[in-house]
Amino acid sequence: MLIKRPVTVKGHVRLWRRGLLVVDRPNLTVTAGTSAYAELVGGGPTANWGAVAFGIGSGTAAPAKSDTDLGATPKYYRGLNGSPSYPQAGTVSLPIGVTTADYAGYGITIAEIGLYANSALVKLPSAVGTSFGGWSASTAKAVGAVITATAGSFRSVAPAAWSASTTYAAGVLITDSNGNIQKCTTAGTSGASHPSWATAVNSTTTDDAATWTCVALSGYSPTTGSAAPSWNASSIGNLTFDGTVVWQWIAGNSVPTPMLAHASVPSFTFGGSANYTGTWNLTFGV
Repeated sequence: MLIKRPVTVKGHVRLWRRGLLVVDRPNLTVTAGTSAYAELVGGGPTANWGAVAFGIGSGTAAPAKSDTDLGATPKYYRGLNGSPSYPQAGTVSLPIGVTTADYAGYGITIAEIGLYANSALVKLPSAVGTSFGGWSASTAKAVGAVITATAGSFRSVAPAAWSASTTYAAGVLITDSNGNIQKCTTAGTSGASHPSWATAVNSTTTDDAATWTCVALSGYSPTTGSAAPSWNASSIGNLTFDGTVVWQWIAGNSVPTPMLAHASVPSFTFGGSANYTGTWNLTFGV
């Protein structure tokens, strides 16, 4: 009598930091992602690699077959570091990691990691349970400061330099050629070359069809406005202009699904000072 052995999916995950191997663990594949395994490993015609996600979390409970997400908060989700590869038949290798650009993951003590098919195509990166402070009026927010608002997490960034022949909307902040901060107060297209910038706060500059008002001098401390802005959160990386602060949307508040695999790792804190990169391999077997 022929006895068929069940098909299994095995996985292994490795992460390096500055060339040092810090994670080398087998994973547990979970039942939530059963229907996605053949697609992922086989690279079928409907595979959507942009939907695969990676997560870090602080939970210390052992992974279980019934898991659908990471354990305790805080936790952070992001896309893969690149395209998958096929080192051998029946195996897919997925590039994973967190890098110094993953601001919303800073400070998380990592004790678990997860792999997701993310069939719902949620916006990534996203953070859940992070402890950033909220927005407040007329408050200094230096470049690099992170807050959590109704739409997710935002980081203060330096205003971009002025560009020639560019259409600017009212409210946009730029850095002029003197290093001062100008706010577009009449929407329009900028000229072909730098205008002669006004250098006193509240003075204006005509720039072809656009008008700029000087709102801060070089060396200023970015400060929020007197009322909360309308957060521009339709796409990761979008900018919101708030007083003399430029906020960049760095994280939403969503969770990818379904979970494919889950692993416990030696506990370490992601401080944002170095990249952690590696691979997550899934292999069909019998």
